Amino acid sequence: MLKIGIISCVSKKLEGSHQAKDMYRSSWFLKAKNYVETNFKHWFILSAKHGLLSPDTVIESYNIFLKETNRDYKYTWGNRVTTQILAGVPNGSELHLLAGSCYRKPIEALSDKYTIVVPMRGMGIGEQLQWLKNKQNELPTNQ
Repeated sequence: MLKIGIISCVSKKLEGSHQAKDMYRSSWFLKAKNYVETNFKHWFILSAKHGLLSPDTVIESYNIFLKETNRDYKYTWGNRVTTQILAGVPNGSELHLLAGSCYRKPIEALSDKYTIVVPMRGMGIGEQLQWLKNKQNELPTNQ
């Protein structure tokens, strides 16, 4: 079974054009990126502007926060993300989501095609940072 890590974007970004994996700069994102790079052969970033991004895709800095967008934007964004996943990720894959509920919701609707794993569900940001820190001390699985 193919296991894929998916992490959400964050508001703290570099200015200008950068690969998506280098654009986002918060402590949470850097720890989440380390976790998915260490534990998954394939991983993606959920961007509030671009949808599902390959880490190497070059993007421009932007200021869209999915949680603050209107219902129509979230609906269109969710359709875009699910279409991207369905087109590029084989059915039966295991998707490990490190993202808030507004980012996860459309993907979780694909649970009939994919196994959805949300390892930090219900944790506050402090608990998530601690969980990610603890995972840095474990041996990688790189699946």
